[in-house]
Order: sequence, then structure tokens, then C-alpha cells
Amino acid sequence: MGPGGNGTTIDAGTSHNIVLNGALLAANNLRGHGLVIAANDCEVRGLVIIGFPNYTSDSDDIGGSGIFIDGTFGGGDNNRLYNNWIGIGADGNTATGNGRFGVLIGFDADNNVVGGTGANQRNVITAGGVANVNIGDTGTATNDNNRIIGNFIGTNADGTAKPSGINTNSVQAGINIAPGAIGTIITDNLVGGLTHQGAAVNDQIAGIFISGFGSSTGSPRVPRGTVIQRNLIGVNSAGTPIPTASAS
Repeated sequence: MGPGGNGTTIDAGTSHNIVLNGALLAANNLRGHGLVIAANDCEVRGLVIIGFPNYTSDSDDIGGSGIFIDGTFGGGDNNRLYNNWIGIGADGNTATGNGRFGVLIGFDADNNVVGGTGANQRNVITAGGVANVNIGDTGTATNDNNRIIGNFIGTNADGTAKPSGINTNSVQAGINIAPGAIGTIITDNLVGGLTHQGAAVNDQIAGIFISGFGSSTGSPRVPRGTVIQRNLIGVNSAGTPIPTASAS
């Protein structure tokens, strides 16, 4: 959805049988995002988005996210993501992650909502190559007042365990708050099942990770004003452990 697509709604229903799959891109050594929202006031519901690739030398805006909310061209504000399954197949259990992020919000994108506590608002976001949700970027603007609410992050669609067939489920974090993220609200999410890809152990794996890496002291882009409330990290509501590979 480009800058002229303000107010667009994509409603795929509640059955999760409409799938955006990046396998063909990967097979041809290409990269891309599943869906880019560069407009304002849009709503996306009910999609399954899996397997969109990126490569370690690429910047985040080139590809590798299931959904990229992009504020580069004056849009990327006041959008809503509900009831999408990102990085997990239509069976609700098989992981097919996106190369970098499940959801990326960046480059001056403000007031977006990922999930909610109402009926059919929760997203399942899992198997991201770097993080399942990332707010912030390597640019110069800030990303203000974005909200991550009521999602299952890093788990299967039932929120009971990590997905099957998984090789990597966020090598850094379930939710990553990066430079440029200001006033982020993170509430009522279940975060767990995060594991490192390969043999090495990454001691930065976390349920929620806030980093000012690359920002100088006093910079307006240092993450601040983050509110974290009522989240379950490494355990579900029944008390069943869904641990990360290191401390949450």
C-alpha cells in the first residue's frame, strides 16, 4: 500500500487461508517484504505471511519482513494489524519464518497498533530471523507512540509451545525496541520459545530487548518512554514454560 492508499482495508477473514509466501523470491536469490504499508489509516486482518527473505548485508528496508510499516514517504501512521499469522503456516503450528522481522515499524512511522485484546485482534508473530517485532531503524527520524498489544510472539497459534520445525525464532528478541522508538507501549503479550540459530549461544536473546546501540548519549533517537505491562515472558497463562534459549 503506497502513500496514496490511505484508509485501505485488507480483510482476509478469520480462517487464515490466504497466504503470502516468499519462497519463490528465496529460490531465485531475491529479497522482499510480504506487505509494505507506506500509507496512513490502513487496517490488515487475517493474513498468513511466511518466508520472505533478506540477507545479512542488506538494510532492513530492502526486505525480510512479513509486514513493513514504512514512514519514509510521509505515510506509515495510524495503521492497525489484527489477527495475522506471521512466520507460521496456516496450520497454526509449522514455522516458516521471515528473514529478519515478522513486523517492522520504522523510518518515521507513528501511532500504529499491532494486535489488541478484543475478539480476533491478536496476531501470532514468530520465527523472525532477527526479531519477531522491531520498532526503530537506522535512519534519522523517530517512530512515536506505537503499540504492541495482546499478541502471541514466538509461539504457535495456541500460545502453548514454540512452533514445530523451527530452526531460528528470533536471534535477538521477541520484541526489539531499537533506536528511534519513542513512547512505545507493550502490553498483554505472550512472548516465548525464542531460540538461537546455529551452535553459538547469543547472550542477548530476550523476550523484550531495548537497545540504544549506535545512538550517542543524549541523542533524540535513544529509545525512551517505553511502557511494558502485563506481559507473560517464557510462560503461558496456564503456567506452562515456553522458555527462551537464554534469560528473558
